[in-house]
Amino acid sequence: MNILKASLSYRRNFYARLTVGLALLMLPLAAKAQAPSNYSLKWNDNFAGTPLSSGGVTLDTSKWWWRMGFSSNGSQQAVNVNLDGAGNLDLANTSKVVGSTTYYSGGGVISHQTFRYGYYQVTAQTPVNTSEYHTAFWLSAAATPLVSWNPSPSEVFTEIDGFEINSTTPSSISAGWLTWSGTGSTQTGSVRCNGNYNPGFNTSSSRHTYGIEWTEAAITYYIDGTSFCTQAYTPTQGPASPANMWLTSIPYGATGTPTAGAQAVFAAPEYYVRDYYVNAEDTGYAEYGSNWATSGVAGFSQQPVRDTCTAGQYATYTPDLLSSGSYDVQVYQIIYSGGMDSATVVTVNTSTGPVVLPAGTLPTSGSSRWIDLGTYAFNAGNTSSVSLQDGNSCLRTSMVKFVRE
Repeated sequence: MNILKASLSYRRNFYARLTVGLALLMLPLAAKAQAPSNYSLKWNDNFAGTPLSSGGVTLDTSKWWWRMGFSSNGSQQAVNVNLDGAGNLDLANTSKVVGSTTYYSGGGVISHQTFRYGYYQVTAQTPVNTSEYHTAFWLSAAATPLVSWNPSPSEVFTEIDGFEINSTTPSSISAGWLTWSGTGSTQTGSVRCNGNYNPGFNTSSSRHTYGIEWTEAAITYYIDGTSFCTQAYTPTQGPASPANMWLTSIPYGATGTPTAGAQAVFAAPEYYVRDYYVNAEDTGYAEYGSNWATSGVAGFSQQPVRDTCTAGQYATYTPDLLSSGSYDVQVYQIIYSGGMDSATVVTVNTSTGPVVLPAGTLPTSGSSRWIDLGTYAFNAGNTSSVSLQDGNSCLRTSMVKFVRE
């Protein structure tokens, strides 16, 4: 009888421990912020870094540039960018007194990779700092390393702020978009989705996951997988320009002495894709023939256009698809009064072979717009494409999109 009771007691305790154990295992999964439905992970970094011969790790400069230069009343320094060896990027808030002057410095990183529409995410904890430093997770153009702004002065580009948080007001989040022309000197538009959002917690007290969903229609901002603000952002409001991911913590009105050890902590930056966009001059775009030139005509959402007036020359758009399946294919057709190619040969290279569409598939009148070519089966990878071949006049190439079904 005692043996039976002991056996029953053991089994009850065992199943109780098992239930608790399974619940504990499930907590991180349930708490982990997820991308919106139908998105797939395309790019990420775990901040493992590059090992140093002296021990420790340093920033993986094949993925990131340091943010350098001056802004507000301080500078950004590479020495303030550190990896802790446990998957975290630490951006120190520091100052140095020279003579009677205090010099403030912070730091940041800029992804080599550029992105357009999709979902962006990072985990972050902002600094505890009595001096005002500005910590941000944002998207913007940056074409070469070690700079704060870099497109040539003639280009237009988008900035999207997933969060901007000042260390003196860590319970206030600003999120929204801006548009620029040139090297950041000319702001052409700006709308805050929310310039003073209170998430109900102190962003310096614990880590949270912040997200940006950018589509052709709108930008939605997330905290821990829940949206807190959505704002319209159409192709006519601002350019759908390629954007780098920025993680920064910089002096911004800093005064006095920064709190000792103050730093921003970032982890697990990720980019998810749903639909694939390939524009002229993007990776995945290729030209065949020697008479191509950059057009003076604006393409989809002010993006670059290439043209040729030589029959037989062609361009291809090749997405790097994460998964096989059906995709709706659309071409952004440029309508221009200065001469239109009325015999463009459109070929869709599918998983079962090429499909040549009928003559006149691309219109020559009306306004510039998306033209739906139909839905096709594609294999994962970069084996599927769309080809546009010049027929009898000037062919202008802009953007092709592959919409996941």
